Amino acid sequence: MLLSLDVSGDGAEFRDRPGKAGRMTALRVAGADLPALADQLDRRLGLAGGGLTSGGLASSGPAGGGSIEERITEAVREMARRGYIRETYHSNLHFVEDACVHSGVGYAERWFDGQRWQAARRRMPVFRSVEANGFLRTLTALTHELRDPSFELIEEFTDPAVAYPEDLHTRYGSRLSVSMAELGRIAGPFARGEHPEGLAVAVVDALVARGELTPQLAPGGCVERFAGWCAQAGVRPRRDGRERRHRLARAGDLVLEVGFDTRTWFEPRVTFTEAYRPGGDWYGGTQYEVSAPLDAVPRLVEQWGGRLGPVDVPGRDDDRLIGCFEALVARGELSTALPRQRNREVVAEWMAAAGVEPRRRGFSRTEPLLRVSRASTDSSYALSLFLDPGPRGGIVFTERYEYYPRPGDAGREYSYSVSTPYSSLPALVEHLEQAPGQGGPEDRLVACFRARTAAGELHAGMGLREARDLVQRWFAGAGVPARADGSSWINSD
Repeated sequence: MLLSLDVSGDGAEFRDRPGKAGRMTALRVAGADLPALADQLDRRLGLAGGGLTSGGLASSGPAGGGSIEERITEAVREMARRGYIRETYHSNLHFVEDACVHSGVGYAERWFDGQRWQAARRRMPVFRSVEANGFLRTLTALTHELRDPSFELIEEFTDPAVAYPEDLHTRYGSRLSVSMAELGRIAGPFARGEHPEGLAVAVVDALVARGELTPQLAPGGCVERFAGWCAQAGVRPRRDGRERRHRLARAGDLVLEVGFDTRTWFEPRVTFTEAYRPGGDWYGGTQYEVSAPLDAVPRLVEQWGGRLGPVDVPGRDDDRLIGCFEALVARGELSTALPRQRNREVVAEWMAAAGVEPRRRGFSRTEPLLRVSRASTDSSYALSLFLDPGPRGGIVFTERYEYYPRPGDAGREYSYSVSTPYSSLPALVEHLEQAPGQGGPEDRLVACFRARTAAGELHAGMGLREARDLVQRWFAGAGVPARADGSSWINSD
């Protein structure tokens, strides 16, 4: 069974399927928290039961759809029917963990090492609230009790209007972690204790009582407050985070989006991206970016709003700048019909006109040529072409294999490539082109590879390194230098 469920009077335990040597993970939720968890699972899966308050938080009133155990059991079945939990996944607890966070429910995680169960992690909700833009804001404390005990503070923003799994790509936030020994130093006089859970609860409760951790702070503010406590104690925390990304338009492979990176330990920036991503991908592909310092956002909102007219968008300055970008799309100044890199140039021009210096990044392009799944080996096979005019770039053709995880095999990846300097571009176009093509040299070379793929010269049934070796012969025929290479990556359970 992909995910087993045991409900008793004092709670429910979700147990993952055993991995190698019988190892597995289990997640336990207290009985008092099960109604809120059931409501959240019902909403995420569109099942009967579970009401909403006007702010998008779970109601505490009774819900239909059967008993709590029946509703949660049906939710687990529905996860399997939709493919949210699968035999090939390393763990199938992720959907339940996510539902716990967004319903304000804590949980205790245990780990079975093949011989005995051990306490692994404990998640404690600090607060959750609804932002002016409708996003759900959660602050969570997490203790890791295996190996090197540690403490994490995690602030996350999610859009309840976006369905799972797309909402995984629109959420954003920041996190901070310290060792449990460092947490003891930070706690100082107001919290003492030996057990990780007790110390973490004492620290968080004290900071909340002192008004240090509140939903009134700006995004990232709670983590920054805690970082300040770390600095006072001479502790240097580990930092991580995820930028806010908002998709403006998509047509075919072309995506227009804006992102806000608020991580102060890097260089906070607002970035517009014109990306070319195949198959509905949210990341990667060919990306052309233009960015500005994050502290320039108020100026951009003021200047752009003056040119575009009032931007009546609830929320903070980042929400209002998103409104400005959407107005540019509505006016046709940004469009999926514009030539490659033109959308980036339009945004750069608007930034410069507002007195903000734009920074351009990304001049390479990755063009997918073919991607298929091979059921007989439970793997995928992909061919792609990479072009980069930069000093360390070049032209690279890659043949890539990905073997998916399955019982007893955690997965592997292999790739075989052939590369040539970017200066080889004219000679390759001349050698491979059947008739004069349209666009610049890069567009024409991509068209050559796509035409040969469509004609079956590059196809899904090719053997190991066969596509790479064929393209290497094309390079030789064009009289350009070529270097063959290969790499591998093996996962571990």
